[in-house]
Amino acid sequence: MKASRVRIQGISKRFGDLEVLRRIDLDIEPGKLVCLLGPSGCGKSTLLRILAGFEPPTEGTVSIGGRDVTTFPSKKRDIAMVFQNFALYPHMSVESNIAAPLVMSRLSFLRRQPLFRFFSPSAQKIRREIRERVVETASLLQIDKLLKRKPAQLSGGQKQRVAIGRAIIREPLLFLMDEPLSSLDAGLRTQMRGEIAALQKRLGITTIFVTHDQTEAMTMADQVVVMSGGVILQSGSPREIFEDPAHLSVAKFLGSPSINVLDGEISDGLLRVEGLSFRVSSGAADLLVKVGIRPEELLIGRTQPPDAPSWRGKIQRVENLGHEALVYLTIEEASAARLVARVASDFVADPIQPSDTIFVMPRASKLKVFKEDGRRHDIAVKQPPRSQQSVLQAAR
Repeated sequence: MKASRVRIQGISKRFGDLEVLRRIDLDIEPGKLVCLLGPSGCGKSTLLRILAGFEPPTEGTVSIGGRDVTTFPSKKRDIAMVFQNFALYPHMSVESNIAAPLVMSRLSFLRRQPLFRFFSPSAQKIRREIRERVVETASLLQIDKLLKRKPAQLSGGQKQRVAIGRAIIREPLLFLMDEPLSSLDAGLRTQMRGEIAALQKRLGITTIFVTHDQTEAMTMADQVVVMSGGVILQSGSPREIFEDPAHLSVAKFLGSPSINVLDGEISDGLLRVEGLSFRVSSGAADLLVKVGIRPEELLIGRTQPPDAPSWRGKIQRVENLGHEALVYLTIEEASAARLVARVASDFVADPIQPSDTIFVMPRASKLKVFKEDGRRHDIAVKQPPRSQQSVLQAAR
């Protein structure tokens, strides 16, 4: 199949006084699966509708496969789309649903009439070719045994495969998917996201996938585009945006449970966070900051570590998930800030009661510092000097 580069340049969209998208620039390489990720109302579905030709942009241009298609109607863009509700024809069989795009594009209205099946050799030939393509597509999606069924006789996952088959049979330049898994149950959603990702790699078709589910984006995409308030906050590989978020909103949106966020300040070459101090890059200006630390980067124990600064915490509750546990606690020494730590289930093998005291040590190198406007502060954080650690521990 064909793989096309998609370029979005300066796209803005306004509905009256409401600005939904603001100067969106995005370059998508051929054959990549890109997820537009963000909360409801961030503009991701509006951007997808502009790509599909359902909505005209207020400003900017859209290019697909080297063609400026900004003013093209949907039917001239050579795209295929899968919707959240599947949108299958209930009176038609699976075979007819999958074949519908080719029937409409390759057969005229007159040739689609039943009598032409008997009196038009050219129409018969086209129908045989379409039938071969349908069987090939259905086999690829493992629904070749369901071709005679109607949509009402299918499960949710089978309906989704039919919708995907109807989209890919045309071999479009671009494949658009608008939250296609949100109506499935959790188990089937997990199965389908793996199948869609594998199918996309096999076909090599450029795909843009809209979702609010971070797990879908992180497990399926080559490139994740995080949106908020009509702008792109960050674009990169799943690993890049998780480990190196460019904005506090990106850091908070990715990860479950969400990243812990604490108030801090930089002064005299030190980062001070809830009673602990860490060294920062030389030359860092004094300012108030937000400090993020992911639950898995907190080390906790029942005794105070001798060689690193730590908070004393009170346990509020423990969620044992079998292979791991989430420990919710508050810091005692400072402003009773709330934290959640992800630990191995072995840690909670011995009974832990609410109000038990534990010690919490953040990994300094994993602290993420953000300015007050949410942008990432590009500084390195290190453990404090040994002399300062002694002072901190003596003060407890």
